[in-house]
Amino acid sequence: VLPTAIGKTHIIRLVGTIFQGIHVVIHPLLALTADQVLAFMEGDEAYGYITVHNTDETAAKSKSFLQSIIKHGDSLEKNSSSTVFYLVSPQFMALHQEFVDMLLRCNARGTLRSVSIDEAHLFAQHGSSFRSEIRKISSTFFAKIFSKEKHPIIMALTATLSNEDLAVLQDLLHVK
Repeated sequence: VLPTAIGKTHIIRLVGTIFQGIHVVIHPLLALTADQVLAFMEGDEAYGYITVHNTDETAAKSKSFLQSIIKHGDSLEKNSSSTVFYLVSPQFMALHQEFVDMLLRCNARGTLRSVSIDEAHLFAQHGSSFRSEIRKISSTFFAKIFSKEKHPIIMALTATLSNEDLAVLQDLLHVK
């Protein structure tokens, strides 16, 4: 829990450049995702090869483009010097099981390095009430990821988080 404009996005980018591989950033608000693509692309070559995909935008382009990013994720080796950020919405993950399946395969291979929830308070609040997509990815993604002994780093970032929202978030993510 950090104040607005203190650098939560930078923390996610830093983890990505240190632990090269695949990093998923879940945004509960679609409007945030497009803005974040620009921030993530500001990385410099000294940090290695960085790719950023706004998956909601990708899916809108074409099914073949979505398949190409899934193929790219599947091809990444554990010792790769590449960093791939997938900026996703809960809606995207709920509608594209083939993408979720790719992430699960990456987790099994050890190439899925982190999963970040931006605006975690909204993820918790919406997931406990009206957002069926959040509840769906809770069971189809988080329950499977965190049932394994080896799993990616999880970061939940927000400017505000009540104790009640923290408890809901822990349940949705299947973490203690």
